[in-house]
Amino acid sequence: MCEQFSNMPFEKGKGIMRIIDDAYRLLGNPLVVIDTSYNVLAHSENSVDDDPLWNELIKHGRFTHNTVNFFIETGFASAVADTDSVALLTHEKLKYDRACSKFFDHQGVQLGSIVVVACYTPFKPEDDKLIVRVCDNLSAEIQSSGTYHLKERVFHDAFINELLSENPDREIVKPVVEELYKSLKDNIYVSVGDISNYEHTLSHLAYLRDLFESMENEFKYFIYLNNIIMIFSVDSPTLSIKRDLGALRDFFIKYNIYSGVSDCFHNLYEIRKYYRQALSALNYGMSHNQNKRIYRFDDYRLDFFLDSIKDSVDISELRNPIVKYLRADDERDGTAKSLTLQTYLTNALNEERTAAQLGLPLDELLKRLREIDEKYDIDWCDGNLMSALLITFKLQSYDA
Repeated sequence: MCEQFSNMPFEKGKGIMRIIDDAYRLLGNPLVVIDTSYNVLAHSENSVDDDPLWNELIKHGRFTHNTVNFFIETGFASAVADTDSVALLTHEKLKYDRACSKFFDHQGVQLGSIVVVACYTPFKPEDDKLIVRVCDNLSAEIQSSGTYHLKERVFHDAFINELLSENPDREIVKPVVEELYKSLKDNIYVSVGDISNYEHTLSHLAYLRDLFESMENEFKYFIYLNNIIMIFSVDSPTLSIKRDLGALRDFFIKYNIYSGVSDCFHNLYEIRKYYRQALSALNYGMSHNQNKRIYRFDDYRLDFFLDSIKDSVDISELRNPIVKYLRADDERDGTAKSLTLQTYLTNALNEERTAAQLGLPLDELLKRLREIDEKYDIDWCDGNLMSALLITFKLQSYDA
């Protein structure tokens, strides 16, 4: 059978179903073609009635999020991602074994996978070559079609990669930019989403990209350097995470996903600059505050500034000596005045929030602040002094 199929002439333009029907006949088992986001592209005759995963996929047109998590937990996702040929998937929770293989475009970008369900006949050794041949023919068919939507998605990803990686000729890319982003409003943001704490193999980037799109379908989503890039626009130049990103934020919290968001900008050709802002916000946020899931660059602007100048300026000259004296007091007396002042400053002089974060009664916090004030004559209304103290605390990260 395998030899017969491998020698079968491939007729371009006959469609995916011609390939699927031939494969179904030769393999003796049903199969389904899915894209990298687990959306069904085509499937053989729907004659399976006792396999829950097959029924789920055919009924809904994609796997549910719970099923995708099952693939991650069982190692199926890693097995498929790592194989160069065919992965055999077996598990006590599967009604039938599966064989899975991937297909690609001419540049090696994965377009999707096929899954064969061994519900009629057990897999044979020669089936592997046949499945690979099916993938080769699918790849050729998809790339010969000028209207197939997978090709469009790959093109969009390649285009945003070009904008982020280099400075393209504006006149050449202008028509594409205008078409892709004609629905964007004036106030544009770019966000970088990191899923590594959700799924360390990163094999579900495309799946999660489409899942985000189902929650916020006016955003533009792309994959770049193992992160999910989101381009979106809002009516107001001031971003509200609760108002503008509420659905995504709740999902990020539930599944341990992190995202950095740039400043507002108005010219898509400047996306490289704002992408770097979003990536910086993501890195600073994940390093300093794992309790949040979405980090705005504006919240880490000072960190970004200090990192930018540390190699060209003697940053010791930026330190306010009060912080050094407080740290000496703490070492000598076993107190925590330095931490108290730092927490008070980072909470914008909000006494209730500071007390809660330190786990102190409000009276104890006020006592500490009075002691600091009396010894160092701090004017809490002096914005320049507050900024200098906050900068000094930020610079403590360079002491190591």
